[in-house]
Amino acid sequence: ESHEALRTEWAKAKARKERWSEEVQIIAEEMHRVTDQRSVTDSATQQGLLAYSYKQSALARKLAISCANTWTPLLETHGTLSDW
Repeated sequence: ESHEALRTEWAKAKARKERWSEEVQIIAEEMHRVTDQRSVTDSATQQGLLAYSYKQSALARKLAISCANTWTPLLETHGTLSDW
């Protein structure tokens, strides 16, 4: 029963990871379209976009580290750690 629960949680986590990967692709495409539609020449706007991208990058990095810190010990214990 415990093994089945772990499988279920793994499947849910995998689905969440795949949704996040898709979300990253969608956001990248949206950013590309925005910059294609509007030539950014205003320095303040460029700085704002850069600051936003750094903020989003840091947020994603924190989320990845948190996930790794939470799940790696459990996965190692069960011998199911993958080569991400």
